[in-house]
Amino acid sequence: MYLMIDVVVNHYGWAGSGSTVEYRKMYPFTDRDYFHPYRKITSQDYLSNQTAVEQWVSSLVSVFGVDGLRIDTVKHVEKSFWPSFKSAAGVYALGEVFDGDVAYTCPYQEQLDGLLNYPLYYALTRAFRDTNGSMVSLGAALRTVQDSCRDPTLLGTFSENHDNPRFLSQRDDENAYTNVVVFTILAGGIPIIYQGQEQGFLGGKDPLNREALWTSGYSTKSPLYTVIASVNRIRNHEILASSEYLTTPTSVIYTDDHHIALRKGRLISVYSNEGSNAMASNFSLNNAGFRRNQPIVEILTCRNFTTDAQGNLQVSVLEGLPQIFQQQSDNDNMTIRSVASADVARTMKDEEAYPQLVDLENLVAVRKSITGSNLSMAHLDQIIAKTIDDIQKDDDPVHLKGNSALALKKLNGIRMEMMAFGGELSGVNTLIEQTIISSCGKMEIAIENTQALPEHDWSIPLANFTVGSSVFSNTTSKHRLTLTCTQQDPEKFSLFDGPLNLQIEDEKLGFNINAILGLDWVPTQKKVHLVYDLFAEPSLWDKKDKLRT
Repeated sequence: MYLMIDVVVNHYGWAGSGSTVEYRKMYPFTDRDYFHPYRKITSQDYLSNQTAVEQWVSSLVSVFGVDGLRIDTVKHVEKSFWPSFKSAAGVYALGEVFDGDVAYTCPYQEQLDGLLNYPLYYALTRAFRDTNGSMVSLGAALRTVQDSCRDPTLLGTFSENHDNPRFLSQRDDENAYTNVVVFTILAGGIPIIYQGQEQGFLGGKDPLNREALWTSGYSTKSPLYTVIASVNRIRNHEILASSEYLTTPTSVIYTDDHHIALRKGRLISVYSNEGSNAMASNFSLNNAGFRRNQPIVEILTCRNFTTDAQGNLQVSVLEGLPQIFQQQSDNDNMTIRSVASADVARTMKDEEAYPQLVDLENLVAVRKSITGSNLSMAHLDQIIAKTIDDIQKDDDPVHLKGNSALALKKLNGIRMEMMAFGGELSGVNTLIEQTIISSCGKMEIAIENTQALPEHDWSIPLANFTVGSSVFSNTTSKHRLTLTCTQQDPEKFSLFDGPLNLQIEDEKLGFNINAILGLDWVPTQKKVHLVYDLFAEPSLWDKKDKLRT
């Protein structure tokens, strides 16, 4: 997670004239002496205060490890103020220019990195506010912004904020609103979701649109929360799959009275303003860039399509809901590739069962991406460690639910990423071990020796493992330890399709094991074979009686 702070440089937030200020309400600055005497601000004031404000923002960023600024009321301050202010901050700066005119708004990007995309906001909300909204105007606004602003990829794309009425206060139709939030995430730029959108808040004008989130009975299973999380994962996958995704312009490839279709990278997204009571709508996408007779998948519903002999895709919009299409590719190893199959449909459901693992994946990916930069990583390392600790302490552990193979693949990927930047592995190793244990009804262990050695019969209770008879050496000679895991539920590993290389330090068996673990899935035998190369410690034999108990 990155930290972005909202700052304002030209007002303090008293709703009234200077003569009516009640300083006692300005906690903690409750006395007039904290403030300059009231007077009108002139251009000379900006010049004289520039250095002090720049020192303030530089200190703010440095002390609190700020990664970006959202700057309020940019258009109410002279343009000449902003370049050196941004330079002093030294981080990404997103400016609020509260105006829908592209010709007025875009020039401010010469002073700041990015802007809130108000020109697109107005076109977006008008297009979906009712069935008379113009999709042609929305497409035109998107093109105009891309052609006019210096770098549209750095604009903040949004559909709600604290200054404007929420969408659902203007049209109470969740399906229409779903189109709005999916468009916000996939249309390009930097998506911004205002708190409460995922809960379906419907407050009107300020202050009704500033509802407290903690009173909502926050749900992570609501339709809006689920679709926002899913589409965000789809976008993240495209970013990881292609370094050009973020900088690729968004193309408008279709519009009619009620529909608009966009292409960005490999994704085709289709939107409707007809709402939940709409009849099924059918139309053809003739310039989507697909080949003839090409298999296509609609990611959100896992439906299969095939283009016709001319490469056109016939689209059917149901209940006015958005759709996201992608060609099926033999080279894409992500779940999205084969999302139309029943197995992958189950995989997507299993991913919903692992929200903490998804959060951990994202944290670790960010940590790896900034390794070697001049950004502070200590705070992020602490968050990663706390996330792992929270998962371990969970009374109903998410990584032990659903498809164990998927959880194991996620954990192994997390572990490999952490190895790449030298992260602390003990916590994630424990999660891997817990996942393996949870998927097995019984585990039998046999140790092979190349020498004639004395035998020791003993058994160790290890969760739901049963350790059988083994041959041990009282020397430090190398052994191969083979573990056969018999599954309680064969379906738990039915999606597992490849080897994993893990490293586990396991002292529960009485060994100090720090070796490569190979995991091999054999579908016909419904077993998982785990192989350790280990060195047994001589001190083990002094503890064999304790081990037996």
